[in-house]
Amino acid sequence: MPSISTCHCVRTGLGDQGKTILIVDDEPGIARTLAHLLRRSGHTVETAAIGRLALAQCQDQDCELILCDLRVPKLDGPGFYQELWPGGSSKIHSK
Repeated sequence: MPSISTCHCVRTGLGDQGKTILIVDDEPGIARTLAHLLRRSGHTVETAAIGRLALAQCQDQDCELILCDLRVPKLDGPGFYQELWPGGSSKIHSK
C-alpha cells in the first residue's frame, strides 16, 4: 500500500471536490485507516478485500481513483488492473 506521504499527494491531487475512491486491500486496518483519512477529506470511499469483489464493484459504480494492494486474494493487484483495462492503459501507475 502507499505510504502516508503518497496518500497525501494523492489526496492533494484530487482537488477540492469529493471523489469516489475504491480501496482494495485484504488488511482491514490499512483499508479502514485509508478510508477514514479520505472520507475526512470529503471523498466517498468504498472498500473491497478481494480482487474479484473489487472488479464487481467497478462494474456497479464509477470510481475516479482505485488504490489496490499488489497482493490480495482471488485476483492480485496487477491481475485486477489487467482485467479492468484489458490491453493495458497509461492510467495504471504502480511503484
